[in-house]
Amino acid sequence: MVTVALNQLQGSFVQQYNLQMAGAFVAALPTLVVYVLFGEQFAKGVAGDT
Repeated sequence: MVTVALNQLQGSFVQQYNLQMAGAFVAALPTLVVYVLFGEQFAKGVAGDT
């Protein structure tokens, strides 16, 4: 949903970079939260250390 809205913010002549960056941050926030909460488990899984 957020990524679709980001595409609509892109204009032909005027770029609203502040809104685009805020939207990109909101779109990336859930991934960042999951990584922060489960980062240690991700590292153990990649290393094969169970």
